[in-house]
Amino acid sequence: MTTVIRNLDDFERVGALVSVRLGRTREMRLNPDYVVAKELRVLLEALVEREPAYRAIIGDAARRRPRRSSKPV
Repeated sequence: MTTVIRNLDDFERVGALVSVRLGRTREMRLNPDYVVAKELRVLLEALVEREPAYRAIIGDAARRRPRRSSKPV
């Protein structure tokens, strides 16, 4: 088991994250019922806002299927 998977499992175990199975994929989300969910969301949004590389990663992850080659970016 990789370190990232192990860490995600730990966050899920303490209740900070929840996972949803989408076919063979497991999507991780911030648990809105977690005691400091609001503060974590603000912190994560601030990190993404300040780091362009994170914005690109999140933008790519949000895409569910490839863009048609003829469609403009």
